[in-house]
Amino acid sequence: GWITETGSEEPLLKSFGLIECPEPGYDARTRQNVLDADGTLLLGSYAGGGSALTVQIATDAGKPFFHVLFPTSMDAEGIDKVSAEFRGWLTNHKIRILNVAGNRESQNPGLQEFTRTFLISALRSFS
Repeated sequence: GWITETGSEEPLLKSFGLIECPEPGYDARTRQNVLDADGTLLLGSYAGGGSALTVQIATDAGKPFFHVLFPTSMDAEGIDKVSAEFRGWLTNHKIRILNVAGNRESQNPGLQEFTRTFLISALRSFS
């Protein structure tokens, strides 16, 4: 059903070339996303919920994951430093398909914008 936190987003998600998970539910989707990717970027805590499941699946499958803690008081210099580490991780693990996972925006206000800022910083100079 193309389920997101804000409801079904079928047109938007299809516009990115995504396909619907054949099994229903967040757990099945989480598992498929981890397994289909070369590695996972996890933003936020992975103490519980879907993020904990993401880390467990990645660990069990031997898939690399890169963790960026949120909330963070990281300034631009800190974001640049972690971005450089992330680019190195992408290169070292030969990541071509990246699963981006994290906590819910509704429970972690600002995470969506932080993720956007982080990815732009990390990938703008990546070749």
